[in-house]
Amino acid sequence: LDTGGRAKVLDAIEAHRQDGPGDVPWGTAVAWKNLKRRLAEHRDALVSCPDDARGTSGKLAKLFKDLIEVANERGPGFDVLDPFGVWGDSNDGPPSPRRVEIKAILPLDESPNGHRVILSTNEFHRARQHPESYVLRLICVPHDYQDVGSVRWACDVPDPVGTLHLDEKIVLGVRSGVLPFVLRPKA
Repeated sequence: LDTGGRAKVLDAIEAHRQDGPGDVPWGTAVAWKNLKRRLAEHRDALVSCPDDARGTSGKLAKLFKDLIEVANERGPGFDVLDPFGVWGDSNDGPPSPRRVEIKAILPLDESPNGHRVILSTNEFHRARQHPESYVLRLICVPHDYQDVGSVRWACDVPDPVGTLHLDEKIVLGVRSGVLPFVLRPKA
């Protein structure tokens, strides 16, 4: 991305992190308080990516990671914001971030009968409340997960509640607090 594109990405992330458009915040207020200060201090460097940023490049990478990763914030019901990935807008307007829940599955050769995936009730509610901005991302992680190079993207499922008909399966999760479902490979 050029500097204009990077600025648009940061604007979109900042708008969603600080204001939480809609009725569900896109992060926690405690995390945003710290991020807001760090972003104000390093925003220009994040946008311009200057060659002389070697001393701050670790700080910049960590700041960007903290802006898009919300998995440790206890509450949002998704793992990352994806403003420029496969579900971001491709037009010249501002990016349209998506909430992405990431789940690990075994590769097909290790799980030929399908994949058991579990959504917490919080994840299910977030996906159900915001189908247009929620994506379930499945990542193949083999049993020998020590080989990071063998971890692969499997697929993205936009609007997982509607796409996978999870509303019909909610009874399964009422007692356990989680919603398990099985994804089977196409024959």
